Amino acid sequence: MYRRLLFCTVIGLLWLPGAYGQENVSADQVIESYLQAVGGEKALAAIQDRTLKGTLSVFGMSGTLLWQEKVPNKMHQMIDMGMAKVESWFDGNQGYRMDPNRGDGPYSAQEVEEAKGNYVICPFLGYKERGFKLHYLKTEKVGDSEADVVEGPDAKGKVTTYYFDKSTHYLVQIVSPLPANEGSGNQELKFSDYRDVKGVKFPFKLVRATSALTVEMVFDSIEVNTGLADTVFQHSS
Repeated sequence: MYRRLLFCTVIGLLWLPGAYGQENVSADQVIESYLQAVGGEKALAAIQDRTLKGTLSVFGMSGTLLWQEKVPNKMHQMIDMGMAKVESWFDGNQGYRMDPNRGDGPYSAQEVEEAKGNYVICPFLGYKERGFKLHYLKTEKVGDSEADVVEGPDAKGKVTTYYFDKSTHYLVQIVSPLPANEGSGNQELKFSDYRDVKGVKFPFKLVRATSALTVEMVFDSIEVNTGLADTVFQHSS
């Protein structure tokens, strides 16, 4: 569900907090400001893989989390709660899940379609070239800060809303439809504790909330460009 940077000085005033009025702001300006704030398009485009390690807390219980990604859409995730472990893989064409609650098995056709459209690490990198259309909505309070609100539909017309802090330009919240395997409704993702990793700023805290539960993820480490092999994203039966 998850998640860089751009441009320069001729329009430098646009990057400063409050430099553009709400009547003149566009979705492109907001995204460009975000991309620049977290490191720049060139630095983001240089990242080919990312590994996140940390802890996950839900229902008063905690466990470890390993999350690996490789552009454009490969993913491996493992959650170990001690008594139970959930692991999933997507190699760009097919996916597989091992889950003691839902059962083990391949991704459904709808899950595969969703995963193929999930541009990892920075979904805003080259978003216009991929046909991703966004428009500016308004300014809205998120926590104690004002945020620029941008939204856009996916290929199926499902709308996702993005919130960018007006002072830092960081992405601080996403509201989007639930993944296919979780039914109907929305999920809310909140991002915080941005830190620099080799010239790019990533959030080290993620809180995911649905009508059913709230999950908090805190990352102890984020590594990039470690040369993850394609086999990492393939389930070996």
